[in-house]
Amino acid sequence: MQVPRPHNDDVINALRSGQTQAVEELYTRYRADFFRWAGRRFDVNRHDLEDAWQDAVIAFYTQVMSGKLTALRYEARVWLFSVGYKRLLNDRRKIKRMLWKDKIDEVLRHDTSWSDFPENHGHSEKREFLHTAMKTMSGQCREMLVQRYFMEKSLEEIQQEWEHNNANTTSATLSRCLKRLKDLIKTARAAIV
Repeated sequence: MQVPRPHNDDVINALRSGQTQAVEELYTRYRADFFRWAGRRFDVNRHDLEDAWQDAVIAFYTQVMSGKLTALRYEARVWLFSVGYKRLLNDRRKIKRMLWKDKIDEVLRHDTSWSDFPENHGHSEKREFLHTAMKTMSGQCREMLVQRYFMEKSLEEIQQEWEHNNANTTSATLSRCLKRLKDLIKTARAAIV
């Protein structure tokens, strides 16, 4: 026999009145469904699914107790799945960024890799200035410049990957990074002359 599911407002009211078993019930009631649902969408292990689910339930509890979540349009399950999904999506993006950072650092470590870029053939001095300047830049600037100018990604692709609000933010960030790169190269050239 199936236990009747409480109405969304009942769960919120129970939590606000101090009945912590309501959050425990939410946790156990939808956990297996979330694992099946998210497991089909993400290539992650059970531990990652558990972390995402726990974060979703904790976020639900926190939002209710702070008064930010007073009513739900849909079933609590939808809210919890959405938060868990966003957690898994953000984790995947972070891992992707770390992998990119490792690849970029690898390129910077091996000077011969820079010779693969057509702009660098026959310009070893310019390549050396570029290489030195790129090594001194922040990781974010370095990654964004490589994505834009070496991998030829569009502003929209970079915007999505870096989760910027709009393309103008991405463009402004790239512009500042490019200006910083040019300044570093000028400084390096002036030091030699």
